Amino acid sequence: MKVGRNDPCPCGSGLKYKKCCLEMEAKSQVADFEYLRLRKLESDLIPKLINHGQDVFGEDILLGAWDIFNNLENEDEFDPDSLMNMAFMPWFLFNWTETDPEEVSKEGAPINTTVAESFLKKFGGRLLADERNILDAANRCPFSIYEVVGVQSGIGMTVRDLLRNTEYDVIEKSGSEILKVGHIIFCSVMNLAGKFMNMGTAPYPLPPIYKQQILELRKRIAKKARHKEILTEDLTKFEPIIRLAYLDIVKGMNEQRISLHNTDGDPLVPQKVIFDIESSHDAFHALKHLASIQESEEDLLEEAKVEDGKVTAVEIPWLGHTKHGDKVFDEDPIVLGRVKIDGKRLVAEVNSVKRAERIRTEIESRLGKKANYKATLVEPIEQKLEAMKDKKESVRNSGSPPSKNMPPEVRAHIEEYNRKHWQKWFDIPVPALNNMTPRQATKTEEGRDLLKSLLLHYEQSNEMATNNLLKVDVEALKKELSISW
Repeated sequence: MKVGRNDPCPCGSGLKYKKCCLEMEAKSQVADFEYLRLRKLESDLIPKLINHGQDVFGEDILLGAWDIFNNLENEDEFDPDSLMNMAFMPWFLFNWTETDPEEVSKEGAPINTTVAESFLKKFGGRLLADERNILDAANRCPFSIYEVVGVQSGIGMTVRDLLRNTEYDVIEKSGSEILKVGHIIFCSVMNLAGKFMNMGTAPYPLPPIYKQQILELRKRIAKKARHKEILTEDLTKFEPIIRLAYLDIVKGMNEQRISLHNTDGDPLVPQKVIFDIESSHDAFHALKHLASIQESEEDLLEEAKVEDGKVTAVEIPWLGHTKHGDKVFDEDPIVLGRVKIDGKRLVAEVNSVKRAERIRTEIESRLGKKANYKATLVEPIEQKLEAMKDKKESVRNSGSPPSKNMPPEVRAHIEEYNRKHWQKWFDIPVPALNNMTPRQATKTEEGRDLLKSLLLHYEQSNEMATNNLLKVDVEALKKELSISW
């Protein structure tokens, strides 16, 4: 039934609908519009700032700044398509400065001046007030390493600066739909007219298990700064140390992928390509051909959600043939990826950069303006490897989960092994707990903090595991340690 403006609000507050949920909905829509408007102004400023930076500092300035950002010695050229540009470009425009006049290729280029400061000096009088406010808020806003401690999907997040131990409620629509509690991100948080927003978020969130390394970094910086607590100005002073610590962890995660390849011979890099779509029904019919090698429309709709004759949620396997270079091998088709459609959201899951590019092109060509690309999320390889192993074993056992097809005596042996392992776990030093045992970790504030991140890591790993025998009973661990959160 339609609720009238003067009817009692269906939420049960006792207020009229117009003074309760209707008013909240209106405020939310206004806030959404304002957020999108500011983000649009910000994105329109970026190419102008880049062009100005090259005009003032020289055409090759991006190459030099890229080397500095990544701590390179001209080993890799600047890649305009690199995912890391999500962090690099804001860093270059708002934080990078040149201190040595001899390193600037263009004569007369300003020293100790950010690109944004130079741009404001030249064009500030011609900018809209909101454009100036954005540049002022972003300029020299320090990068740090943040932990996601709360998520309101589609609205925002609560993040804790792990170096300064301060929290912010940030407005972040896309990120809040991707990131989970416990994820660790590298970015800056700008204050724009009393509203906090993430800026320059690097594309590789770290799993919670890396928190211990970040807390060790905090101790090293505090020692260098000779402060008990790290100050905001310390983030700027020690920015290279912070940035390179994050990049080193990412590099270590990526190195695990170097020797791993998919059936096309491409490096294994699990990714989710995310779109907002106008219609799940239209998206299904535009993309159902991806599975047409083996599955009919009727097959796909058997597991789909359909309301009033319209598809509202469905999963489409992307089927194809093994391909190395331009050569396609004549063999049975394999699953290249999966397209999951649910309401207004479409997520394509693939395992390489090339496949991510291919499926994005396919979706955009088929759906056109009915699909709005949001982001590509690169996932930690460790969780995917576990899922892949379980899946391979599952196929070997005629499609049933491996734990179900095990002989009872084998299953009993594994269950007994797991039981003994987790009994001992409470009193074994764990590297992720700074070599404390879980019981010892409960006795200090830092230990409890690390323990929480470790258990979040177990929970997220459970979500990826298809074999129940590999899942960790996190609630049982919490109960034994007398903790709750």
